[in-house]
Amino acid sequence: MTVAYPFSGIPSPHRVQLDGLPPVYAMCAMCAMCAIDALGLPAMAGRDGPITSADPRDGTPVVVTARNGTWTWTPPAAVVVAGRTTDGGTECGSYEAMFPSTVFHASRESAQAYLAGRGDLDADILGQDTAIEAGRLNFGALLGGAA
Repeated sequence: MTVAYPFSGIPSPHRVQLDGLPPVYAMCAMCAMCAIDALGLPAMAGRDGPITSADPRDGTPVVVTARNGTWTWTPPAAVVVAGRTTDGGTECGSYEAMFPSTVFHASRESAQAYLAGRGDLDADILGQDTAIEAGRLNFGALLGGAA
């Protein structure tokens, strides 16, 4: 697989379409599952655009759009689960112990139900502002974008 972190060389759950650029997929090492990476790309590139994903529980579409400094989340109650596996599983191969399992959810209730069924994750449910800030802090200054 060819990658340039935080971009995935193969389709992943998180598609980012920044203004004036071709669509890309965000990844989290070998997991290709990192919502925080996707949220950091607008700040990194200094461009607006939508991020599309889906709730892993039921496939509900989640769209987060950056436009002129304002972020819009659809559905409005969407959140991010940021977690790390605790059981040494092989979901992401040997990288599993190092990288988080971080996904969008359509609601806090969906995130809570997801975590209730995933005893192998040590995770937090991040509100929208916290998730956006995490993405900005991780990637915002990388290419001279918003630090």
